[in-house]
Amino acid sequence: MAAHRNIKVMRRCLVLLKYISLILFLFLCFFIKIPGVIPNQLSSIVEKDKIEIIDLVKKSVEDTRWMRASTPEELDVILSCYYTTPLVSRLNNSVWEFINKPTDWDYIIKAENIEIISISQNKASVYFDIAELDTLTRNKFSNKAECHLVKTENGWRINHLLINDT
Repeated sequence: MAAHRNIKVMRRCLVLLKYISLILFLFLCFFIKIPGVIPNQLSSIVEKDKIEIIDLVKKSVEDTRWMRASTPEELDVILSCYYTTPLVSRLNNSVWEFINKPTDWDYIIKAENIEIISISQNKASVYFDIAELDTLTRNKFSNKAECHLVKTENGWRINHLLINDT
């Protein structure tokens, strides 16, 4: 009887060992494969964000639709494509005054040398140059700029902009 009981115990142990081995195998497979996937996904997200940020910075500098805005409300709509609401509110009055003054401002403006200094899930810092080309004299001027961006429900937006006149 004791031998028969030992055989039953031995069979149960073998069955238990089989299930433990299977669970351990599946557990290891899960953790071996996941680390290879997560960095690629994160890398892909970061690369997508970098492309969006560079595109936004370029467009925020090069888009001149704001100069043709016919109302402050229209100006808000244009500026909100690139800037957060608090920054749009601060910019609106001075930009609206500039639009309404006669000017012979004939410049082509471009964002150049865009460098993302830091980026996280919802914040980024960028350095870049603002190059201005006088279309009449062909003289080129350049200023250093820095901006901080936040990721909103509408995508990346600039919430702080500093332009260093040189």
